[in-house]
Amino acid sequence: MKKLLDQLGGWPRVLMIVSIVVVAVSLQPLLGTDGWAGLGQWAGGLGALFAAWAALRIAKGEARRENDREADRLRVQAYYVYAEMTSEAVPNGWQVRVTNASQQPILGVMVTGLQRSTTTGVQVMVCKQDGQSPAVLLPGQPWETWVTSKHNAITDEFVRLWSGADPIILFRDLAQTHWNRTGRFPPTHRR
Repeated sequence: MKKLLDQLGGWPRVLMIVSIVVVAVSLQPLLGTDGWAGLGQWAGGLGALFAAWAALRIAKGEARRENDREADRLRVQAYYVYAEMTSEAVPNGWQVRVTNASQQPILGVMVTGLQRSTTTGVQVMVCKQDGQSPAVLLPGQPWETWVTSKHNAITDEFVRLWSGADPIILFRDLAQTHWNRTGRFPPTHRR
């Protein structure tokens, strides 16, 4: 009995169904053949309306789940693209390697800055890279570039201070989703 109640939606729905049946049976003497036919058509129309609403709700839920799966797939790919400093700094800047360890090519890779943590928070330095970015970075293919500060003069102290910082990269996947990733931190979707 409890299982049947659960399938019907609990006591409130059962009471509503029983009430409708009681009202329909009590109206039987008042309605003729045509009245019952009209009532049946109304019930069928309401049932069709409910069925259409349920179908649209199911379709909308499935579309949302599909979009979530696609976003997760893209985010997983973005996790396999990362950047790191490859060597000690030299007087003119730092060497950065961007690695695409995903299964898909990525587009428009750029190293835009360096980020380092300090006792007072996080500092970001805007950088310029030496040379052109590759139009496409194939899976398993690393790309190395030199970066220097865009606004600060490079001194030995400055180079030492920023050695070991996390490179900030921008790239696009094949779905043209723009990503931002700092070192090995989780990638973020740029809007």
